[in-house]
Amino acid sequence: MTTTDDIIQSTSRFPQLNVIETNILLWLNDDVHKTNDNLETQKKLSRIFTEFKVFDDCTVCLNYIFDIKKQNIILIISGNYSYQVIPIIHDNPHLISIYIYSMNKELDKDLKQYEKVGTKIIISRNIISRLSFR
Repeated sequence: MTTTDDIIQSTSRFPQLNVIETNILLWLNDDVHKTNDNLETQKKLSRIFTEFKVFDDCTVCLNYIFDIKKQNIILIISGNYSYQVIPIIHDNPHLISIYIYSMNKELDKDLKQYEKVGTKIIISRNIISRLSFR
């Protein structure tokens, strides 16, 4: 089984993927600062993206997204925020992809209509691999 450390090490063999500079990665999750797994994942993602921000407040995150004028946005969002946020931001021209951080398989069916939703259900060990090789 591949670990997040394996993924980070593998990106060093591909310099163009080592640090992603043209995109900003945002992570909206109400417990983004509360679990060791989330904190460890944040460290690893910050090595891949030069600009990476985490939010535990939906309004603050939405304001930040709509203030971005030049960069492309990749958003990781918890399942409990997805129904509220995705319809509001989906048409933003700077938003290129949404990854939903959830184990709820019903989200898969409910959010199919949004083409920017790249992966509906992910777990933390998969976040690194999916975003490293964008």
